[in-house]
Amino acid sequence: MMNTNNDTTTSAYSVDKVKITGKWVTQFDFQMGAPFTADGFAFAIQNNSNTFVGGGGGGGGYDGIGAKALGIGFDTYNNHSSTGAFKGNNGPTSNDETNDPTLNPGLGFNHGLNLNPNASGVDLHNARKLRAIISYDGTNLSEYVVDLENGNRVVFNYNYGAVDLQALMGGSDTAWVGFTSATGGANEQVDILAWTWSNQGVVSGVAPTVATTGGFVVNNGAAQRSMLTNLSVKFDTVPGGVALAAGAVKLTQFTTDASGNPTGATTDQSSLLVVGASTDGGQTFPITFNTGANVGNSLPDGIYQITLDKTKVTNNGVPMAADYASPKFHRLFGDSSGDGAVSSVPDYQQFRATFGKAQGDAGFNPFFDYNGDGAVNSVPDYQQFRNRFGKAFNYTP
Repeated sequence: MMNTNNDTTTSAYSVDKVKITGKWVTQFDFQMGAPFTADGFAFAIQNNSNTFVGGGGGGGGYDGIGAKALGIGFDTYNNHSSTGAFKGNNGPTSNDETNDPTLNPGLGFNHGLNLNPNASGVDLHNARKLRAIISYDGTNLSEYVVDLENGNRVVFNYNYGAVDLQALMGGSDTAWVGFTSATGGANEQVDILAWTWSNQGVVSGVAPTVATTGGFVVNNGAAQRSMLTNLSVKFDTVPGGVALAAGAVKLTQFTTDASGNPTGATTDQSSLLVVGASTDGGQTFPITFNTGANVGNSLPDGIYQITLDKTKVTNNGVPMAADYASPKFHRLFGDSSGDGAVSSVPDYQQFRATFGKAQGDAGFNPFFDYNGDGAVNSVPDYQQFRNRFGKAFNYTP
């Protein structure tokens, strides 16, 4: 625990040096307490002295540490929640996302990074337990910060880019690591609840969450629902990536009445799902369909929803905090605009424009090719379109 008091500076480093070349990860859980007035703390990697005590106030107990150092600052001054990387004697003064949000060539790294954009991210002022993971792949330095008590908060994930740590430490492949803090005319409490260092990769996991932006995508983002051939689920980036166990993703179809309204009855259609392997390190997972006799590899007409079983979606053994349910979505052959209906405008207009054309022809629209034979013609394409003309699904996503 570090308790930063009025006009004092406290500093603590590990007794032994650690290896800072190659791959490593350090993880620490922390909690900050009222009155949240000054001045935060810094995680430091340094090769100057294991008894160093730095400057007070905005210096964060790090300023003046010497040239052979790297610090990651967490600043609460003036109601900010900011972070950033500093090297040598610089910082973490002015770690203010309002005044200094961009790369500072003099420091060589970015600081003044807002942890809490739009008041939806990691708030250093709410007294919740937080976790920071600083990782190094031998070349690039990255920082990840997450709210452990509220899975709805947006995680902070930032790659500082290439950092030559050995050169920064004066040619040494080892350094002291630890925490330092400082105050000026005010105080707050900073508790380091747990701290680990590993040169073997990821220390432990963080509960995965589906990304706020682009977390669930239908048909690669295309509006049309005439053919529905793919979905994707994207998670917020976590160290090590997300793993999906068998049965993690489920597909539910909603029964509809003659007017296209859901009746409340559902059918489990999970057997149609083909969940592919992630191609971006465990962040995004593609989903296609094993639809058997249904042509075009599209789901049959209907209203659907994807759900994720929290116990089967993990990051290094840590499961999701809660089940996930996607917005409802539909497939309706002929619905070229995705508005849930097959009508004159624009659906019939677009069908007419592609009628009689084949793959390779200008204006050929494959999502009107019902049987996937490479052409839009009378049988079965126009027959199937005509059967659905005037039909609509009425539901709230």
